[in-house]
Amino acid sequence: MLWVGIVCIVVAAAIVLALLSWIRGEFYFSRVKDNDTLSIEVRALFGLVRYRFVIPIIQFRGFTRGIFFQAETVNEAKVDLKDKRKDHITKDKIIEFYKEAKDLLVHTLNWHSWLKQTLARLECTRLRWVTQVGLGDAPETAITTGAVWGIKSSLIGFGARYVQMTAKPMVNVVP
Repeated sequence: MLWVGIVCIVVAAAIVLALLSWIRGEFYFSRVKDNDTLSIEVRALFGLVRYRFVIPIIQFRGFTRGIFFQAETVNEAKVDLKDKRKDHITKDKIIEFYKEAKDLLVHTLNWHSWLKQTLARLECTRLRWVTQVGLGDAPETAITTGAVWGIKSSLIGFGARYVQMTAKPMVNVVP
């Protein structure tokens, strides 16, 4: 009977620690000419659980053929490849996802308020967003740079309304 009590206490302590621990997510996206890289790393339980997901190849093949990407899951040391898969996102898959998401939103009670509460618990500790724009013609590049700057500022302002920003965002548009 003593062992059952000890096991229950250990399980309860583990659940409490899991609920009190932070979940840290790091997102990195880079696009230089045709080289795209998207990296997502999630850490939980005070760093004991780590998951890293890397998408090194993203190719847009036109509106009819869709987007092709290759994804990899690597271990903490970035040495061993755990999983590798290729996928193709087409217009039909996007429409199907939209219909399923719409059904989910309709059938979820108070989803909007729950989402606001969840986003209010998020904290952005660092945001660095650098974009380089060049069209070859100086006036066109200037207009495009201004438009990109406006879009980026609007997106960050919209996101900052719901997510706590603890650091000043570093945003830059380089013509």
